Amino acid sequence: AYDTAIKSIEMLLAESPDRERYNIVFFGGEPLSNMALIKQVVEYAEQRFRALGKGVDFTMSTNGTLLDEKKIDYFNRHRFGITLSMDGPKAMHDKNRITVGGQGTYEVVAEKARMLLSRYDARPVGTRVTLTRGITDVERIWDHLFNELGFAEVGFAPVTSGELQAFNLTGEELTTVFEGMKALGRR
Repeated sequence: AYDTAIKSIEMLLAESPDRERYNIVFFGGEPLSNMALIKQVVEYAEQRFRALGKGVDFTMSTNGTLLDEKKIDYFNRHRFGITLSMDGPKAMHDKNRITVGGQGTYEVVAEKARMLLSRYDARPVGTRVTLTRGITDVERIWDHLFNELGFAEVGFAPVTSGELQAFNLTGEELTTVFEGMKALGRR
């Protein structure tokens, strides 16, 4: 995995050598399940880009379950852009974000989000909502995540599950989402 990451960084440099700043994204699966690799990649990238007189930023999407104070402080020192995946209030979040044992993760993620938002100050922290069948109340979700929990921004993404139609939004639900987005925009 480390070799692949380094090859990716080198390809980024080779394919876009004239950039002043670069961004390395940790995304997919759960990046925090391999914190040692993140640290290795950050150390390599900071040294490599500094030697070239270039800037480098890091961003990460996480479900938040493995966050702790030590990791948050590390991300703060390295100015990570952090996006926490959270789908709204408890009932909405727990519909699809569950443990391998079938338990909802809202309580754990909300606690980690509060810790992150109170401790992390290098950059604004956002959240990413995956809209799935039955999860379409964008105004309520936004209110909870922005006004109640305090995220700096809330991004919405309709699920794209391809053949797994059970998760895809119906045509009617897409209309509901678009109407909610327009109402939220007017607010």
